[in-house]
Amino acid sequence: ALEGGTLRTGSACSATASSGQLATGFLAEGPGSRIECGPEGIAMDCATGFLAETGGCVVLGALSGAQGCTHGFSASDAGSSLSIGAGCTASDHKVASFLAVGGGKIAIGHGAVSKGNRHAAMATG
Repeated sequence: ALEGGTLRTGSACSATASSGQLATGFLAEGPGSRIECGPEGIAMDCATGFLAETGGCVVLGALSGAQGCTHGFSASDAGSSLSIGAGCTASDHKVASFLAVGGGKIAIGHGAVSKGNRHAAMATG
């Protein structure tokens, strides 16, 4: 979702990097941009699984997951927010499961699990 757009997905939607090309699984970029994922959404083998950037907003349903990415869940820049439902999982990321940077905000629901990652959570700048 870009430049004020909205994207809503049903349950169990997935995003996987193809052909070895790293990309963002689910991206809301720019003020007013919003992604709403139903329960059990997953992003695998992406640069960033779920990303709210430059004022975007990502809202994830329960039991969402990110696996094998550089960063699993990230909010970057002031005004960006990422809300993760209960029971989310983040596993086998190269750097961090949860990354808030440059004023981005992340709210993680109860029962979150982070395993096999270099850092479980990072907040910078």
